[in-house]
Amino acid sequence: MALTQVINAGIGQVTDIKIGGSGSANTLDDYEEGTFTPTINASGFTSITYARQDGHYTKIGNQVCCYITLQWTGTSAAGQFRLEGLPFASANTPSAKGMFVTYSTASTYLNQGSPLMYIGDSQNFIRAYYNDGSAVNVNANASNDWFEGVVVYNT
Repeated sequence: MALTQVINAGIGQVTDIKIGGSGSANTLDDYEEGTFTPTINASGFTSITYARQDGHYTKIGNQVCCYITLQWTGTSAAGQFRLEGLPFASANTPSAKGMFVTYSTASTYLNQGSPLMYIGDSQNFIRAYYNDGSAVNVNANASNDWFEGVVVYNT
């Protein structure tokens, strides 16, 4: 592993870090950590109140990894179940984008096994689909429903 760094005196900033070689393609040119506020799509529920609404991300280059925790109560509006508010829009490319649900108590409307969570091109929200390709629609009220997941996508 080749690691090159240039330190600006007086500022303490490290620039020009190269990993795995000395070419420009090996330069780590973007690293960011932060928080965001994930939400449940308002067309799926009305009168949403959140007991917990946490989003944390790490962005390295063009890859974003987000950790989402939501706990909410709401009245069903029969719309599509969607998670919104990702910190960056996805790339407009055919690369894989998706979400891994680690825990959910929302089994009333996510009731056909684990739904497929998908981010379309140039979007900052996640849609839920069943294995047959049909959209997950909210068909019940939420009462302190809990959702946790990790999503990885390219910008």
